[in-house]
Amino acid sequence: NKKTPPAPPAPVEGASEALAAADEILQSLPAETEHATAPSPSKRTKNSTPTALPSPTPAEVLPIPTHSLLSVDLLCPAENRGILEPPPRAVVEVSNCSPDGESTSTIARLSLRSSSALAWTDAVTGSATALAAAEDVVVLGTADGCLYLWGVRDAATCFRLCPPLIMDAPVVALQVVERRPRPEAPLQVHMLVLCSSGKFTIYDLATMRLLGEGSVLPALQHMRLASRAA
Repeated sequence: NKKTPPAPPAPVEGASEALAAADEILQSLPAETEHATAPSPSKRTKNSTPTALPSPTPAEVLPIPTHSLLSVDLLCPAENRGILEPPPRAVVEVSNCSPDGESTSTIARLSLRSSSALAWTDAVTGSATALAAAEDVVVLGTADGCLYLWGVRDAATCFRLCPPLIMDAPVVALQVVERRPRPEAPLQVHMLVLCSSGKFTIYDLATMRLLGEGSVLPALQHMRLASRAA
């Protein structure tokens, strides 16, 4: 009346070959690439427990600019001057410096010069890495991933538009474009932000709405593979 124990399940066909192939692929990876992997299934013992993989962190794939001085030109809107009157020369300058000249912390000092005269100043914490402007907006990106926006009034003074926006990585490039699709249509102000992680975002500054986002990493990887193949 003794019951015979059930026979062990038959091994899945091709399982050992698949494990061996996976081990060969892992061993063939370049040594310069860092991989945090759990022990190979073929090498685990009965009492071993799988090692949890660490959560990925955004890598800095693009170099962070280190400028001591940034500058951008501003143009006074055409409706604020005569037809034959040339636009006033207005320049926004940003300099990275220490608050007291001795500490290691950095602040970015902004200044607006209209017709060579100092018209406005401001300062933010952090090192400025990117600067962009249009007729009525100035945008500044910093190494700690903050994005500051100012409105421009008659190319003579600036004012804060909103609290700083927080990006996922240091800002490496900025671009602001103003356009009017039709003469009767409202002015559109679009901003492109590129971070050191490779992520880019596009905003509509008139409505503070996110229009799109993506990454330049696939393009960079394609260029890297193409250069290796050549």
